[in-house]
Amino acid sequence: EFLGISSEKLMTSPVPVESLTTAAALTVEEAAPQLEEDLRKSLSDGFLSDVVECSAADVKALEAIAPWKDFNYRLFRSPAATSVLRSLLRCKLPGTTNSFEDVFQAVSCGGTLRGTPQKDHCYLIGGQVRDVLRGKLSTDVDFNYSCTAQDVALRTVAQGWPTKFKCIGPVDVPNYVLIGDEGSSCYLEGFCIDFNATKACYTNDLTMNTLLYDLTNDVIIDKTGRGVSDIRQHALRLSLAAGETFAQWSAACITPGGEELRYIKFFLRAEAKGQPHTYDADECAHVVASLRDALRTNADALSGFWLGYTLKDSLQDSKGITMLHAWVEKHGGPAWWSEQWEPLIRKCATPKALEGISGTGGNSLAVSKAAPTSQKPKTAWKAESRTWPSWLSLRRLKSAHRIVPVGEVS
Repeated sequence: EFLGISSEKLMTSPVPVESLTTAAALTVEEAAPQLEEDLRKSLSDGFLSDVVECSAADVKALEAIAPWKDFNYRLFRSPAATSVLRSLLRCKLPGTTNSFEDVFQAVSCGGTLRGTPQKDHCYLIGGQVRDVLRGKLSTDVDFNYSCTAQDVALRTVAQGWPTKFKCIGPVDVPNYVLIGDEGSSCYLEGFCIDFNATKACYTNDLTMNTLLYDLTNDVIIDKTGRGVSDIRQHALRLSLAAGETFAQWSAACITPGGEELRYIKFFLRAEAKGQPHTYDADECAHVVASLRDALRTNADALSGFWLGYTLKDSLQDSKGITMLHAWVEKHGGPAWWSEQWEPLIRKCATPKALEGISGTGGNSLAVSKAAPTSQKPKTAWKAESRTWPSWLSLRRLKSAHRIVPVGEVS
């Protein structure tokens, strides 16, 4: 028995998936440079020029967008985005001889030949969809599916594809699937849409990260109705629908202060690129107030893992820490840095990053030369490079502190 399914059912010979890609001739690494160039040619003011809104009446399979019928969602098309994403998915999935697209076909059609009626739907999610609208190609392929994780695992294992199937979060039934070579840089991983994508908007972090690419209809689903416009306008906005509150947004995170740190991460990332976000003053004020409280009540968890993991890009060098310092003082005042941030930064930042950085009041953040930095214990985020999937939102995992492997075939 595997994944709770009888061996007789599992061993039933599947009809092999017919490759859509002539044996997936290109790897992601080989295809990426040209695809990125194609995207750049379609840019206008940092956004794809051919993005247009469409309606539900324009899609061929209404059932694929039906899970969002109770949201104030909007739909968009972009021929440039579709062309590049489809080309990427025709590349070989590491650990298999097939393409990403072959896997999606198997999942959607129950593992049978092309031409079989489609029964389920797959979606690209999050950062990859956000980035493609900005003319950037992310090769981190994460997806959601309308069936269960067990359905996906059975269909991929039946094709002989390396598959990991396990629990993530406070669940008793495995809800996560990883397909392909986990040791590669571009395997396929994801959850059922009910893990996060169809939850209330406040359970997401930012509007820009709530987009899905519907592979059945080749449309972008903007769950909040504001994500595409916020990306176009370089706006940093919390994912909140009408009637939802700041308190709900903060409370939905796995750990107090976790999503507030993500807000700062995206704020600083844009500034570092010379493309600062606009932001809502009330939202920013809430982030500061909520994070003040979290740094007081949840400092051990934040300094032990979440701060270093979320803000790792800012903690690698003195420039990053200087930018973080400036943000903290601008939005929370000089005392906030010295009272709450500086002690945690000392624990999480690399020694090199601390050199020459001075805290408020002339207190140096530099590691003393007399102190043997080699004895400094590793923080959790440094000790385990993939403790959590990099794309995984912290939402809807509240009180979860475990990842329990349930079944794995490789």
